[in-house]
Amino acid sequence: MTLPGALLALSAWRIQLPLLGLGGFLYVSYSLNSGFTPEAVRLALANWAFAQLLYLADAYSAPREDDYNSAPLPERAALLPVITAGLAVSAAYIFTFRGQWVFPVFGGLLIALYSAPALGRFRLKNYAFPKVLINSALFTAAVVLSPAVQRFGLSPAVLGSAAVSGFAVFAAALGLTILLDIRDARGDAAAGIRTLPVIFGAGPCAAAVALAAAGGAVLAFITGNGLGALFFLLTGVFAAFSAGRGRAYFEGWLSALNLLLLFSLAQKAAR
Repeated sequence: MTLPGALLALSAWRIQLPLLGLGGFLYVSYSLNSGFTPEAVRLALANWAFAQLLYLADAYSAPREDDYNSAPLPERAALLPVITAGLAVSAAYIFTFRGQWVFPVFGGLLIALYSAPALGRFRLKNYAFPKVLINSALFTAAVVLSPAVQRFGLSPAVLGSAAVSGFAVFAAALGLTILLDIRDARGDAAAGIRTLPVIFGAGPCAAAVALAAAGGAVLAFITGNGLGALFFLLTGVFAAFSAGRGRAYFEGWLSALNLLLLFSLAQKAAR
């Protein structure tokens, strides 16, 4: 398989964002626990499995958009029982961790309101601002809130602290979501899904993300967050040239972000 073909396969199976969430969870968990604890690693893998299956459930429910965007999921109908069973099993396992019911309960509820074909045009993914906010909030919950609850328990104080400390992650996730909507702008427009790039245009949205990412990189550098600075820098450079690009371009960028996180985690593990 050629490199572009491999990248398109990653896109069809929605592999990269759940992996990015897994790496982000482990990075935050390491900082909170001063290392990689067995319990945190097990929870990270359970969250990754649940998130991956949520993305596949969304893909299962969105054949029209996928057909327009040339990224169909193979054997769609045959996968539904497997996806459903996997979601139930991974959610049940996450429930065994203290205070971790928040992610599977609200994640499952939101994805149902977000994706369910029965809702027709009332699906939340059909509305630009709920779409980006829901995706960004779920990603932040998996990366920041879940490891914080695992370390300190679920309480209003932990929720408030996670909301404040997770702002940078939320901003990064917001940029990621808008960029992936730029990737899918043509198909979303044809399917009647009014994302921000469909409404305002891919070029202006790409420029806005690039400028915001540049600001995030400067702020992260000033505060001594080297990984955050590199993450925002890569996102900004990528965003500046993203309008009109094909899916392989976007998957290559997501691969670069995942490799950056993997390198950072390997450095921590080697200490």
